[in-house]
Amino acid sequence: MTRYTNGLFGRTHGPDPLEAFDSLYKREKTDRLMGRYGTRRPALKMPEPRAENAALAAEQGAPAPTARVFLKERVIKSWDSDLPVPEPLKEVPPEPPQQAEPSAEVPEAAIPAEPVAPEAAPPADEEVPLVEAGSFSVQDVGTMPEDADLTDDVDHIVEPRRPASEDAMRDAAVDDFLSMIDKYYKPAPPPKQDDVIEGEVVDPVDVVADVVEMSDKETKKEILPDVTPISLPAVVSDVAIQEGISRSTDTIAAIGLGLAVFQEFKAEFTKGDVSVSATPSRYIHPNTQPDSKFQEVVTDFIFHAYHPRVGISDQKFKIRIRTEIDGHDIRHAKISLVASESDDLIASSFSVNFTATAHSLPKEAMCKIRYDFSGNWDPKGTGDYDFNGMIDLWADGSVHIEQMVSEFDSPTFSSKKIKAVRIVSLKQVSVKKLPGKIRSTRNHTILFEKPKQSTLSDDQARALKTFVDGIPKGDISLVRAGRVPIVVDGFASTKGSVSDNQQLARERRDTVVSFLNDHIGSGAVFTGKSHGELDVNGPDDEESAEHRKVTVRIFTFKDE
Repeated sequence: MTRYTNGLFGRTHGPDPLEAFDSLYKREKTDRLMGRYGTRRPALKMPEPRAENAALAAEQGAPAPTARVFLKERVIKSWDSDLPVPEPLKEVPPEPPQQAEPSAEVPEAAIPAEPVAPEAAPPADEEVPLVEAGSFSVQDVGTMPEDADLTDDVDHIVEPRRPASEDAMRDAAVDDFLSMIDKYYKPAPPPKQDDVIEGEVVDPVDVVADVVEMSDKETKKEILPDVTPISLPAVVSDVAIQEGISRSTDTIAAIGLGLAVFQEFKAEFTKGDVSVSATPSRYIHPNTQPDSKFQEVVTDFIFHAYHPRVGISDQKFKIRIRTEIDGHDIRHAKISLVASESDDLIASSFSVNFTATAHSLPKEAMCKIRYDFSGNWDPKGTGDYDFNGMIDLWADGSVHIEQMVSEFDSPTFSSKKIKAVRIVSLKQVSVKKLPGKIRSTRNHTILFEKPKQSTLSDDQARALKTFVDGIPKGDISLVRAGRVPIVVDGFASTKGSVSDNQQLARERRDTVVSFLNDHIGSGAVFTGKSHGELDVNGPDDEESAEHRKVTVRIFTFKDE
């Protein structure tokens, strides 16, 4: 066992361990040594690894497992550099030999024989005596052999700072030092996943504190506060690809729908002790196809009014929302009172007013209407309570209660504050498909007489005019307004290059488009394309009749 009497690792001149650590390694704790407990921070403005600072750059850029190695090397280097050079031993002049004094000769037989002591057995390991030498200790390993030289051991004892095994003692001291760092300077472990705080949701208003999630049955349980707005799921999951929402030939892009127009109509009133006022509204795009499939979605919710009088139960008033939607537009939105499923009032009064505004931008593909409501609940003789909130209606059929704010009161014999008016139920009652229109197509084909012809003859022009005049007035008005496009395709495949045939197909199509624009109106919208030689795959030596044409398609609609 080795005992350190004083100093750092037994050195009298060494600093205190904690003092040495604070002065030399505390600044390294976060960036290098303690990097093994977490992610290292990226070093900023690191010096380039030149000859004079290559070791420093390598040490600072070391990964977490390597940081401990660098610290250990620095401690060892500090240990070795701190060792004083031992002074050379002074040479002692040899003593002159002593001359023997004359004495009377004694016969050899008269000299008594010295008794020989029996050889002692070496002590056990646990009984090895511990001998102090300076600031270190040296263990006696037993009787030395006859030819053993004690010079090395004496020199070792004379040197006060060198233990018997310098490397082993140094490594042990370094390990003790690093263990001390791990024990007293180890940072806190990183937080677990469950301990991570992502932040509280803070809302400046009292958001839907008492709305119950949608269910088939209304609940009568007390509703705990909730800061999350409540929403009903969408009836139309994907308005772009939902089957039956639009039967257009081409997919309707949001830009093709045009800018939506919001309209608000005259408010409808329900008079009496329970008064409900709401403004019907609509929000549709001008280019919505006439054959778009609309659905009627009916949603109910209940205003729960607290009555402070003893013996009188709380009052409930059911509100119904009807919307006609197709995924893009809200063709009709209406809010009304369901009087047959609401409580009757004798002396008290309940009133609420709903006002509609556009909640989405006109350029958005899905229309959204917001209804702001405000009301008053007056249980006769006990004072009245005000409340307000917001409800959003989306063109996909979803309903979102974004806010519900009400004054508070305390029930009898209770100090707990509750809302005087709450929303306690929100559910979809029904979803029904509405009758719409069926799309049909009217086609007209113009055949050019000559292979290189791109202009209309008199007979071709008259035939095209007759075709346009045969479109019903209701359908042609939709075409003139640009709501229903006209599909025009040009074809060409004759002798010449690919670009020549493409140009010929384009000229034929442009000729027909110009004629239709003149006879229908400039508001008409045209779609289609020019089919050259690459599209028709016809022979290159001559143009067949089927490739010498322009086709025109106009859509018409009739009720289902």
